[in-house]
Amino acid sequence: MPVAGILFLHKSNNHKPVDKFKAIRRIDKCIGEMETKQIISDKASEANSAETHRATMDTLLDALQTENESLFDVTLTVTAYNYTGNDNYKKNARRAMLTGNFRPSTLYGLQIEGFKSAAVSPVSTLKSQERGINSSSLAAAFPFVRTFVMDDGGILLGENNKSGFPFIFNIWKRGNLYQNSNAFIIGKSGSGKSYFLKNLILNEWSNGTRVIMLDPEAEYLALTRNLYGNVINVGNAREGRINPFHIYKILTEDGTPAEPRVTFNTHLKMLESFFKIVLADAPLDVIELINNLTVETYERMGITENTDCSTFPADYFPLFSDLLETLKSKDTSQMDELTKRDMRTAELYLQKFVNGRYSDIWNAPSTLKVNADLIDFDFQSLFANKNNVVANAQMLLVFRFIEQEVINAREKNKNGANLRTLIIADEAHLYIDPKFPIALDFFYSMSKRIRKYNGSFIPATQNIADWNANEELRGKTSAIIKNSQYTFIFKLSAPDMKDVLDVYRTGDSFNDEEQRMIISAVTGQAFFVGSTELRACVRIQAGKCARELFSEEKKEEEQSES
Repeated sequence: MPVAGILFLHKSNNHKPVDKFKAIRRIDKCIGEMETKQIISDKASEANSAETHRATMDTLLDALQTENESLFDVTLTVTAYNYTGNDNYKKNARRAMLTGNFRPSTLYGLQIEGFKSAAVSPVSTLKSQERGINSSSLAAAFPFVRTFVMDDGGILLGENNKSGFPFIFNIWKRGNLYQNSNAFIIGKSGSGKSYFLKNLILNEWSNGTRVIMLDPEAEYLALTRNLYGNVINVGNAREGRINPFHIYKILTEDGTPAEPRVTFNTHLKMLESFFKIVLADAPLDVIELINNLTVETYERMGITENTDCSTFPADYFPLFSDLLETLKSKDTSQMDELTKRDMRTAELYLQKFVNGRYSDIWNAPSTLKVNADLIDFDFQSLFANKNNVVANAQMLLVFRFIEQEVINAREKNKNGANLRTLIIADEAHLYIDPKFPIALDFFYSMSKRIRKYNGSFIPATQNIADWNANEELRGKTSAIIKNSQYTFIFKLSAPDMKDVLDVYRTGDSFNDEEQRMIISAVTGQAFFVGSTELRACVRIQAGKCARELFSEEKKEEEQSES
């Protein structure tokens, strides 16, 4: 109840149940009085008011007799504290109550009873002021209960949009309602998603979390450089190269590093997917020939399915030039014409990776090394080239590398460390390709497994419709959302809201009020879902020093000073 000039209004109510027989008798009496008033009243307005009152009592009587309804005697006491020194604070408080259709009593001569009633006490001292209220109406009067997030060990990311309470969020907490640390972020362009993620990244990095960013729009380069993190331009090999033939450890379903045989065979399957991407127009016989030559090339290097490659240096693994050498070493004199043709075709394709346009990206040992706790994989130049072949193939390799980093963190945790890994995919819809669901497969895998690695996976997207191009994508998208403990929904258009409802149709959805809240949200305002019991509308805020780190200015100032 807002009251001008008064900083604080304290409201308390005392309520006690009324015996059902007594409650029915009181209602019968009231109904009789209203019937009499209808008959004897000379004014139509009074008769109409009595008729309305009687209809209300009839409904209440029916609820008491046939439903699980009860009656309570209730006293509501309001204490106004005049912290501002306003001489009219009593009138202001009284006017506010009258405006709300309350009939207040100033309790002349009953100040002691009023004080007792206003305190937390089971004793009812104002029996003359008691009014009967049914249990449903009394329960509806308890939006005194506030929804807020103040997690122990959390970080301040903003405030509750309604109450102004601080939004202190701990993504790593565990409990009966909190099974993992995954989150899902959605909102239209300009709604504040990136600002929120920068705020989250900065705070988590400050608390010792290792953050890996998938950055398709180069929005996080300034923050990464200001925090002296690693920036990896995925579109070229200057900052780091990933050799497709480099064998990394893989994750198993139970969260343990796989055996060498499983690792090797899984890597061959990955290479098969890689070849299908970069050699999309090649005949299947040629791709199968290259797959077989790949196994022979590994054998020439002393690598078989029983070899543990986890300690091998980067230059120990074969390259495309080695694969081409294996092909050229074959004796073609005993081959039939069809096989010879496939050999010539395979050689032409492999030349692109040895001396052609792909040689600078993939025909060299892996040089990608990351030593910082904030890593930005910059995909902007890769996506800007509009070459889906290179983009999908490079994504496949980068995701394998990130998986290896997660495994390394787990190994360190086994030795007593307590490392946390946060993987964020901004504008995640840009990675989705219905023909080659590489990114979605990675997102799906991370959302299911990263909990076992003391990690968190957070994709952010503008439009969830791109995730639902076909039924297979829709199934994995739904699984990713279900595996996300937390959801932050920024402003959405009405069609996008419908897409979200379609994905959430099998789980907890959103009521009409929550949908209106999301559609009418302003920039920086998000609807937060923490569990089935915790939902809140929050405003994302960051301090001045934090905002300075979000831009290039901070780093440039330091360089000019030095």
